[in-house]
Amino acid sequence: MRNVKQLKNFDIEVSHRSSWSLIIFAFVFLSGGIMQLRGALLPNFQATFGVSESLLGLVAPMGTLGFTITVLTTGLAAGHLPVKKFMLAGAVITTAGTFLMGLSSLYPLLLLFLVVRGLGTGLFRGLDRPLLNHLYPGKFGRIYNLHAASWALGAASGPLFANLILRLTGNWRTVYLFYGILLVPLFLFLFNKELDTSEFEETRLSLEKLKRISRKTEILGMFIGIVLNVGIEAIFFTWLPYYLSGIFSHEFGNTALTFFLLAYVPGRLISGWLAEKLDLSFLALLNSLFIAVLLAMAFFFTTGYLQVAFILLSGFSLSSNFPTLLSLGTKTSPKLSGPINALAMTCSALALSAFPPLVGLITDYISIAVAMKLTVVLAVGLVLNLVVLRARLAD
Repeated sequence: MRNVKQLKNFDIEVSHRSSWSLIIFAFVFLSGGIMQLRGALLPNFQATFGVSESLLGLVAPMGTLGFTITVLTTGLAAGHLPVKKFMLAGAVITTAGTFLMGLSSLYPLLLLFLVVRGLGTGLFRGLDRPLLNHLYPGKFGRIYNLHAASWALGAASGPLFANLILRLTGNWRTVYLFYGILLVPLFLFLFNKELDTSEFEETRLSLEKLKRISRKTEILGMFIGIVLNVGIEAIFFTWLPYYLSGIFSHEFGNTALTFFLLAYVPGRLISGWLAEKLDLSFLALLNSLFIAVLLAMAFFFTTGYLQVAFILLSGFSLSSNFPTLLSLGTKTSPKLSGPINALAMTCSALALSAFPPLVGLITDYISIAVAMKLTVVLAVGLVLNLVVLRARLAD
């Protein structure tokens, strides 16, 4: 009888864990797709609103401004918050912001609703990894990479859906309305799903604890590595279709971005497997070396389709660094996963905000070809950061 009761409790626990994992992965999938619409639709924004490349560069920072505010505040306060209510609010605001982006009649309104959408997504994303960390204790290396792979699948689908809907309707606004409709059943399901937070053992953060974790070698290396790695990703996410559309066609540029992001899926699945077998800092260094070599080949030694091939291959290694570095940081203080995730996501958001406008400025004053070489500079910095990190850990 006791064994039957234990089995029943185990089934309930697995069902509860699986349901919440499904909710989180579905939201991450859709938010990844919505994020990648920015780069895929950049030429359409320019055609509709008649803005310069410098103003187009504002799409990325405005998209991450709201996200940065809420992902940081909710993540730092994860031990104090009613998790379900905040995640539900995040899903509702994300849905509203996505619909409003599709209805924007002026470029400033589009930027404003990008901020609104980001506010909602940050509310949800500030708590999703900490919740997964507590649903799957001690398995953050694998679960974070699976979480990241869900984002990658969604992100890869964004430009594909954009191409398909643009071909069918000729209207970029329909793409955002399509994603808004997909989000509605998700937050309705979230509204009706109970969440047992009795096992949510997140340590409440104090200023002293924040200072202490921020000084750790792994955390500092994580911060710098994420800024540099996401800086490269941000440039590709925003400008790769625009860059390639000048060489090939708009549709080819969007398709290339899809294949670039598809490389993230096997990259993150393999990284999740390797994360349990290799030292995390060594895995990140290995990824960084591949990134530097591939991007140097792409922007200094090749042109045409061969150049595109090297860019697409770099996505395999670029994909692995964020979850690997985040796992390295989380491993130092698992019960502070919320604040560590919040700080990592803030570093990511800063990179997403800073580098695309810089590329826009360089493009305005010089050329997009020169601007894209910035990715190689960041890749070299990434390698140096990991070398220094491993040297300090070895002392």
